[in-house]
Amino acid sequence: EEFNSDLASRQEWEARLAWQYRFLTGMLPEKNEPWPNASNVCIPFITTACIQFQARSYGALMPPKGAVKVRENSDADLPRARRVERYMNHQIYNSIPAYEEGFDKSLIRLPLAGSVFRKVIYDTTSGTVRVDDIHASDVVVNYAETNIDEAARVTHILGLHRSDVNARVLSGAYYL
Repeated sequence: EEFNSDLASRQEWEARLAWQYRFLTGMLPEKNEPWPNASNVCIPFITTACIQFQARSYGALMPPKGAVKVRENSDADLPRARRVERYMNHQIYNSIPAYEEGFDKSLIRLPLAGSVFRKVIYDTTSGTVRVDDIHASDVVVNYAETNIDEAARVTHILGLHRSDVNARVLSGAYYL
């Protein structure tokens, strides 16, 4: 019941998001004014703005010298801070599969959806850190919430096949 209330609160946002994606991809409705099947030419300002935002943001947030910058508290912390910085940058750029690709995709979605979510988890099957990119439409929070950390509920909708759910139940990852 509460989940359905959260879903209902964001219906206007979902409709606007669907319209924006149609507009972004050039799937405009048929135009019948001033005559039937009139030309529906559209200059892709939104598409251009999204691509420019993504390109500029990526360069600023994922620089070649490293995305992670560590600030030390004292001079004694300096060697440790540099080691942590090098290790974390190595993780992001080399060890986490598809981290940069997912980050790139997230930046192109951000201007349209208004939010992007990335779930960082330790994958026990592969023994590595994994980053899942989650579309904003798959995270359900009441639209009136202003801070996701203080929200009453945050629900991640998983699009799993029945066999995947059964396998996770059998492995002990899910409980029914």
